[in-house]
Amino acid sequence: MQLHGHGIGIGLVKRKFAPSPAIAGRGGWTAFLAILFAVLLFSFGNKSVLASGSQWTEMAPAHAPPARVGHGMAYDSQSDRVILFGGETAPGSNVLYNDTWAYDLNSNTWENRDRSPRPIARFAHAMAYDADSDRVILFGGWTGTQQSNETWAYDYNTDTWTSMAPASHPTVGVFVEMAYDAASDRMILFGGSVDRDGGRLSSETWAYDFDSNRWTRMTPAASPAAREIQGMAYDSAVDRTILFGGRDATRDFGDTWVYDYHNDMWTSRSPVSSPSGRHGAALAYDAGSDGAVLFGGVTVTGSTLDGDETWIYNVDRDAWRQAEKGSGPSERFSAGMADDTESSRIVLFGGAYGTGTWAGGGWRVSSPGTDYLPILAAIAIVAGGAAAALGLLLWRKRRQGRKPG
Repeated sequence: MQLHGHGIGIGLVKRKFAPSPAIAGRGGWTAFLAILFAVLLFSFGNKSVLASGSQWTEMAPAHAPPARVGHGMAYDSQSDRVILFGGETAPGSNVLYNDTWAYDLNSNTWENRDRSPRPIARFAHAMAYDADSDRVILFGGWTGTQQSNETWAYDYNTDTWTSMAPASHPTVGVFVEMAYDAASDRMILFGGSVDRDGGRLSSETWAYDFDSNRWTRMTPAASPAAREIQGMAYDSAVDRTILFGGRDATRDFGDTWVYDYHNDMWTSRSPVSSPSGRHGAALAYDAGSDGAVLFGGVTVTGSTLDGDETWIYNVDRDAWRQAEKGSGPSERFSAGMADDTESSRIVLFGGAYGTGTWAGGGWRVSSPGTDYLPILAAIAIVAGGAAAALGLLLWRKRRQGRKPG
């Protein structure tokens, strides 16, 4: 039988650490058990801890949007609906959608809400929900022949798309990513390209204010390298926008950054472990999972890379933890994902080589080894008391054995 983590046999522990009769008295057994406890603590404390809890569930609604990739998804908290727009039928097809759908997780129903006017067909655009203005904001995308730099706002209550036509806008619009900073009431946008083939990548950071209909280019002192198709999500618990991964012409990024709008500052984080470099991974913040949830992704070479993994990032601990694998979504990239806060569930739809509507959430994250500490502490107290009592008993017996008969 082996101790988990380091393969130390129980018999070996006894041979190495069992005290000799000469030291068995006066706390010798206490020292022995303390050493054994230290071995257990080291073994458990250094074991990699997975995020545990809820698993993914395939919702299988009766009616759903056609399969697609590179679509936009955002959760409208006031209407309790996930809003989907656009996408491409399959990678490289250049056959694009301009349909609008709304998903109600409670009733597990998709509703087609096509109205005119609306944005022209596109994919690789950015979408996020502005809670203060109760609008889903869309920016950019590839329209089949060129990039778009348009800004649109969608009102679910009136089923209306409005072209905002701000005076200025970000310079690139394809494979851009965006998240809504609720504390600042701003859309935060980073990176992107001028076309679908990765031409002229951007490392610019922009902020959009719906109330003034104004895009502002930010000027942080340091920024992530120019890239596209990264994951971005806003962590409301710490008021930071999280960025992970993405690609340039030759490589996939596996770095983690956080952005503070108030101080216009990007900070590179250094988690001990993290997902491998990838692009096209979906990222959304889930309070019930104690962090930003990442799913899927692909490499520059186009081969799937652990594209069925679920990871959770906690900013406070600067820690990524991989969720335990169950029967979840198949490998995919460039899927749409949004956090349904009313139901405390992440909703995922589509993606390249993946199908279906999925819901998951509630993965709890712990620092390595901390799950075991309360149990080990209790064992230490009981073992210490037992060892002390045993040591006292042996000491008394030895003293009695020395008394003259």
